Amino acid sequence: MTPVHLTPKIVAEAALAAHAGKTLCAQNIAERNPSKPINFYRSNDKPGVACAVGAALPDDVALKAVYPASDTPPDVMVLSDPKAIDRIQELHDSWTLAIYDKQANAAEAEQRFLDECRKHIPAPV
Repeated sequence: MTPVHLTPKIVAEAALAAHAGKTLCAQNIAERNPSKPINFYRSNDKPGVACAVGAALPDDVALKAVYPASDTPPDVMVLSDPKAIDRIQELHDSWTLAIYDKQANAAEAEQRFLDECRKHIPAPV
């Protein structure tokens, strides 16, 4: 298997597209289920639902990748900027937890996630 190469821009674009399509985990998980992990790249329950990094991965790679993305072996996934990619994922997870825990700041957490994604996409010239 050829490893998938990810950049913060690729992850950010995929995450924003998933957000627009309402297929991010945070948009599709109504309540916290302690028997299931919160951090995953693909939903086992809802096909097509993914987290921020998972939105940028083909299914076969998503199943082999580990969390955080920077811990994934290089034969599965190569990251150009592991800290930035992990940061995008961390902000998605914070937003998800805010929803699960019914925190008043869920909308702010969503905005921080979106802002982080957007900062990795160059403005059109």
